[in-house]
Amino acid sequence: ITENPKQLEQFLAGKDKLFGFFVGQVMKKSQGKGNPGLVNKLLAGKLEQFGATPQGVDYGKSEGQAIRFEQLVRVIDPARPFTVLDYGCGYGALVDYLDLAEMDYTYTGYDLLESMVVEARRGYAGHPNCTFTQAEAALGQADYVVSSGIFNRRFDNTPTAWLEYILHTLHRFDAA
Repeated sequence: ITENPKQLEQFLAGKDKLFGFFVGQVMKKSQGKGNPGLVNKLLAGKLEQFGATPQGVDYGKSEGQAIRFEQLVRVIDPARPFTVLDYGCGYGALVDYLDLAEMDYTYTGYDLLESMVVEARRGYAGHPNCTFTQAEAALGQADYVVSSGIFNRRFDNTPTAWLEYILHTLHRFDAA
C-alpha cells in the first residue's frame, strides 16, 4: 500500500476497481507462493473486515496492470467489433483499458468470487456492453478469452497440481 499511495487514494475515494490491482500486487510480492483464488478470498475478507481503508486493500502499481492489459489486447483486431471474455476479471479493470483504447467490444467478466462480481457490477452499472457473472455455466462463446493473472502464483500447490489446474483452466477457455 505504501508503494502505491496514488492508487490507494483513488480506491479510498471510491474507485473500487483498484481492488484487483491490489490483488495483483499481493500475487507479485508472494513470488509464486500463493493461490490466486485464496488471495482474492483473503483480500475480499480484508475488504469486508476493514472496508475502504489501507487495511482493507493490501496492494501495488497501476503501471504493471497497464502493461498486462497492453499485452493481452495485442491479439485483438481492433479494426472490427469483437466479444471478449475476461476470465478472472476481478473488478473488471480491463473495461477501462478497452474504453480508453476506443475499441468496439462486448465484454463478459467472470470471477469465482461473488464479492468481485458484485463490485464489478456496481463499478460498471449502466455500461452498455458489459456483463459480469460468477456462473461459469452461463458463459457463452467469445472471439477472445483473456486472463490477466490467474496463473501468476502457484502458492503451496505442488508443481503437478498446479500444471493440472492450468491445463484444466485452459481446456475451459477452449470451450468458451
